[in-house]
Amino acid sequence: MFEPIKLPFGAKMLFNTVKLKPGVKFEDVELAVGEMCNVVKDTYGGDKGGFIAGQVFRFSGFASEEGSLGNARDSDHDFAIVT
Repeated sequence: MFEPIKLPFGAKMLFNTVKLKPGVKFEDVELAVGEMCNVVKDTYGGDKGGFIAGQVFRFSGFASEEGSLGNARDSDHDFAIVT
């Protein structure tokens, strides 16, 4: 589960962002997100389609269009799921 990930040449990544409803915290949906990721892995992993790995990130800072990092500021989204 926590081994290094080897990405084959030409692999594609999906970047999905999530905005929670007002009053909902990540901790309120954490188990559901984990279960969803597990279903995707079981359905499309290995020989079933090529799913390699996924990770959930919480927005905690700001990256400019040029890629420089700055202090936290308001974000349009609360977290991202990369698969």
